[in-house]
Amino acid sequence: MGNNENNQINFYKGKNNVFDENEVKEKDKQIEVIQKDIVKIFSSSHLSFLLGAGCSDESVGTMNSIWDSLKKDLPECPINQIEHNKNLEKLLEVLYARQFYLENTENKNDLENIKKCINKIQKGIFDKCNVKGNDVKETLATYQSFYKKLMYRENALSKINIFTTNYDLFNEKAMDDLVIIYCNGFSGNVNRYFNPMTFNYAYAEQIGLSDKKYHVLDKYVYLYKLHGSINWIEEEKENTLFKIKEVQNPKFEDNKNYIIYPTPLKQSNSFGSPYSDLFREFQKKLLLQDNILVVIGYSFADEHINNIIYQALATIPKFRLIVFSYAEVEENNELKKIKDFDDPRVWIIEGKIKKEPEETNNQEKDKNQNICDFNYIVENFLLDENEDDKNLEKTLSQYFNKGNNDSR
Repeated sequence: MGNNENNQINFYKGKNNVFDENEVKEKDKQIEVIQKDIVKIFSSSHLSFLLGAGCSDESVGTMNSIWDSLKKDLPECPINQIEHNKNLEKLLEVLYARQFYLENTENKNDLENIKKCINKIQKGIFDKCNVKGNDVKETLATYQSFYKKLMYRENALSKINIFTTNYDLFNEKAMDDLVIIYCNGFSGNVNRYFNPMTFNYAYAEQIGLSDKKYHVLDKYVYLYKLHGSINWIEEEKENTLFKIKEVQNPKFEDNKNYIIYPTPLKQSNSFGSPYSDLFREFQKKLLLQDNILVVIGYSFADEHINNIIYQALATIPKFRLIVFSYAEVEENNELKKIKDFDDPRVWIIEGKIKKEPEETNNQEKDKNQNICDFNYIVENFLLDENEDDKNLEKTLSQYFNKGNNDSR
């Protein structure tokens, strides 16, 4: 875009910028236009969100920052020969392939180093994602506000689906704090194991004791962690169809197989459980009629996820894709390609505004507010949790004022 240096906001529908077409120049008006359009999506029959690393980066950091903290301590392994651009997931993918090759050949020379390297990267990701204390307060508060506002969606509509590539536990902690019941694909109480059938279930309460009538709980969310989670481990156990266990208060142990990135060379991979089930659910939900996918904090770096989104765009006429892009569209090849499709069902929002002087703390780097920051989106574009109260107050005020005037 190149224009964000001048704090320009862009709202693309296809290739057309809404603000250029309507000659909307004032920043407040532009924000208001986005607000009005985003609020409307909450009345869609089916609504899904895809949350990427950008939603948690204030507490967890990016893959680049994790790489910078790890690179000096990695044991000897052929990482310099791998084109990974500081993407630890991409690096893990290649290392797993190398490990698989060495385990199935007589050449075992580098195998131990490869295993140590994989373990070190997994531990680095685990430690960064398993944040606690003061480091999580602001991020957790944003997630809590996000889920509060989602609960203001009309109860008669289908329950919201949250898809995420993040390994951290911010979604789970926020919903626990708000007493929102969610389905994440696991069943059981003391020992919880992955069971994809749970995605077909709903949580309901009995309306009356005398009749068999049930009402699906209003506060209910489906959560799909597409890349796994720091509290998922692979555990061999008899009498269970699936070997993936969800643990409470996870602690990293070298001998545990943590499910934190799909690799196509193991049973717990993107073609096997739980990943095949999670991606199947992602595909199934996107192919529903009148469905909207809102993307926040995701850079379109996962080809598998992207292909499912493209399939929905190609096959479902009423599918809509709304992307809040933290980076400029022109700097993201995949997002630029999506924009160049010139499909009006695809909305892309990007841009910056100037912060108020008291918010900048006199730091040059803080003078611009990216409107696609997760916290800004939640606070400014999602349903106002008090909107119904405000409308009611306004209506009552108008009514009583009218009555007073009539009585005079």
